[in-house]
Amino acid sequence: MSELISRQTVINEIANTCFWLSGDDWNELIECINSIPSVENKGEWISTEDRPFGFCSKCDRDMDETSTPYCPYCGAKMTWVGAISNPIRKENEK
Repeated sequence: MSELISRQTVINEIANTCFWLSGDDWNELIECINSIPSVENKGEWISTEDRPFGFCSKCDRDMDETSTPYCPYCGAKMTWVGAISNPIRKENEK
């Protein structure tokens, strides 16, 4: 399985450890980091009768009672599928 890390985390780590980089070298490094293609990490909140709040299709972890657009465990960008619609979202729409 691939490891995912945000570009900003990489930039922050380099800034904190490679303090001698500056000017054109720093700008070139930032351009290089930003040119790396991103990975689409998408998943679905799947709801079933026995797991009504839903679970992540990527990591199989149960969702808590807070509706989120991202899985707090694996970071996947989420959508909803399943026989049961999101009970939290329906409540918030009222």
